[in-house]
Amino acid sequence: MQESEEAAVVAALGRQFVTRLGGTLDGPDAVLVVRPGKIRLRPAPDDLLLPVTVQDVLYLGDLARVVCQSDTAGQVLVSADPDEALGLGIRASLTVGFAAADTVVVSGTA
Repeated sequence: MQESEEAAVVAALGRQFVTRLGGTLDGPDAVLVVRPGKIRLRPAPDDLLLPVTVQDVLYLGDLARVVCQSDTAGQVLVSADPDEALGLGIRASLTVGFAAADTVVVSGTA
């Protein structure tokens, strides 16, 4: 995290961690966001874990877009290597992961 970025302590996905603050938080609701390319189909040991169900797998040349659904997070998009996505079936349950350092917390109000 760079010195100029503001930080926030967040409790989510069963853990407490420091993340970047993406603007001013207006009210008590906040949303934790992460870019699709930072989410891993094969989580690393220290990753935050999110159970999902595969809804679709789109092969886009050197990239596969895996569209998932989470009971707690709604729709989750994963950008992955096509070889990693091979064999993923629709309605398959899996656990994806991402590093706390790759998250940003933003206001949950519209």
